[in-house]
Amino acid sequence: MDWVVTAYFYAALHLVDAILDAKNGAHPIKHEIRWEMVRSEWFLRGIKTEYRDLKNHSENARYNLLTFTSTKIEKEVIPLYDAIEAHIMPQLRE
Repeated sequence: MDWVVTAYFYAALHLVDAILDAKNGAHPIKHEIRWEMVRSEWFLRGIKTEYRDLKNHSENARYNLLTFTSTKIEKEVIPLYDAIEAHIMPQLRE
């Protein structure tokens, strides 16, 4: 189940990359650069907390070996991804 968490994080990362490309042609190659853009770009500030929390869950699953149950994923991980998707997808359709 820990890889499910990571898959959700990377799906969110690709949404962030898509909107960064669409809005300003940016292609961050490092997590730190992408995170700074999530924090600073006006069109991403609305998902700053969700993106950070999803990234932390992913790192905890991969590096700290925290266990994620399907219930925890449903209650804590999927809502973070859903919020990111709901924020970005309408902007991509503009």
